[in-house]
Amino acid sequence: MKPAVESRNQLWVSKRNDLEAWSSAWAAEPNQRHSHDFFQLTRTRSGVGRIEVAGHRYDSPPGACVLIPPGEIHELHPADRSVWVFDTLFFSVADLTTFTSGDRAQPVVDCPTISFANASVLTDFDALHRSVTRGDEGLVQADRLQTLLTRIGKMAGVPMAESETIVLRGHLDRVRQFMESHLTRDVSLAELAAVAGVGECHLTRAFRRAFGQPPHAFHRQLRVSRARRLLKDERPIVDVAAETGFADQAHFTRHFKRLVGVTPGAYLRGVKNVQDA
Repeated sequence: MKPAVESRNQLWVSKRNDLEAWSSAWAAEPNQRHSHDFFQLTRTRSGVGRIEVAGHRYDSPPGACVLIPPGEIHELHPADRSVWVFDTLFFSVADLTTFTSGDRAQPVVDCPTISFANASVLTDFDALHRSVTRGDEGLVQADRLQTLLTRIGKMAGVPMAESETIVLRGHLDRVRQFMESHLTRDVSLAELAAVAGVGECHLTRAFRRAFGQPPHAFHRQLRVSRARRLLKDERPIVDVAAETGFADQAHFTRHFKRLVGVTPGAYLRGVKNVQDA
C-alpha cells in the first residue's frame, strides 16, 4: 500500500470522496519498491523526480505529471542531489476506471503509466489538491475531480460521444429543488445524479449549461442566500453557519465574503445600523 508517512510528507485524507492529497519534499535514497490498489497522480513543483515503473524510467521536472495505475510496482526518488518537491493525489479505482461520456463509460483501468506536461491539467490538479487540503464540501471535490478526469481523458485520447442524452429541464429543476430542501448539509454528486436519473459527469455538464455554474457553486450560492436572510433577522453568526451547512464559522465567513462582498459580521452590523437608525 502507501509508503509510511515521514516528516517530509504531509497528508490530507478526504473521506467524502475517497481522495488523498500529499505534499512532499524528498532528498533521500529511493523508497522501497511498492504498489497501490488505487491510481496515483504526482505533480512536480521543484527539483526533478525520477519514477521507475515496470522497467521504464520517467524523469519529472517542474510542471510535469506522472499517472501510475493500480498494481504497478514502482519506485520514486530525486533524480539528482537536489530536493524533489512534489504533490500527489490518490484516487480510488472506482473514480478512474471510467471517464463518462453522456451515460456511456469508457474503461481506462488498464491504462499504462503516462508522463505528461499540460497546463490545463496542472490547473485542475491544483484546484482539486487545494480542495482536499482545505476540506471543501464533498460536492466541490467531486466536481473538481470530474473536471480533472475529463481533462486527462481527452488528453489521453479517450473517445467521447459526439452527442449526449438530453437532460430535460424538468429533471434539472428537480435537482435544484433537492438542493433547496437540503441547505443544512453537504450533498453529494451521486445524490444529485440519482435525482436527475443520469450519470454524474453528464449531470455536471448539463447543469452548468442550464444554470451557468456547476452544482457545487449553485448549492453554495443557495446556502449563502439563506444565510443572508437569517442574518437580516439578527441571528448569531455561529448559528447561521450551522443552519446553512458550513463546517465552521471560518468556512462560512470565507464563502460569504466571496459571494456577498463583506464578512457576515460586517453584514450583521449593517443590518443593526439600519434597524437602530
